[in-house]
Amino acid sequence: MRPIALAILISFHLQTGQAQQANERLMNLHDDTLRNEIAFFSKTGSSMRGTGSLPTGALTEIPLKKCSDVHAYFEKGNLYASEIIVSVHANEGDPQHGINHIMFIHYKYGFELPDSAISDIRNPKFCDKYTKKDRPVASNCKVFRSGDKKRVYIYMLNGDGKDAYEVTWVIQNSKYFTRIIDPVSL
Repeated sequence: MRPIALAILISFHLQTGQAQQANERLMNLHDDTLRNEIAFFSKTGSSMRGTGSLPTGALTEIPLKKCSDVHAYFEKGNLYASEIIVSVHANEGDPQHGINHIMFIHYKYGFELPDSAISDIRNPKFCDKYTKKDRPVASNCKVFRSGDKKRVYIYMLNGDGKDAYEVTWVIQNSKYFTRIIDPVSL
């Protein structure tokens, strides 16, 4: 391939990647319900809060059960059945490690999010607070469920400094629906 043609091809891929990421922003989301629910917990949506469009208690946080530098595990249920399980894992050893897989289980039905939803997520930050015995107690990764139980949101705050960003994956009617990625300033 000629150098000029290669440069044009690379430029095209960079521009389409930027355009795709711009389309995945919270403010570009056309569904008002999704946008309002994500605004309830996201840093980008904090300016949208207080508009009265989301009733109190409309989202339930799924409890964090375990987390480390490379995974977070959330579970809601009782002794007899796990109602919702979300497991997020990253690749180890790579300084720019990315998400390896995200598993969603609703009762007995489950699936992994597609590679296209996780392949470009880098520098995940799982645990951010530890006990004196170095046990994780808080995470930059959270899971929420809508009041009507039709949507689950998997949220992560990733990166550092000027490269910080948040990503929210949306599960709707027990199927992967979309993701939202926005830069944030920490």
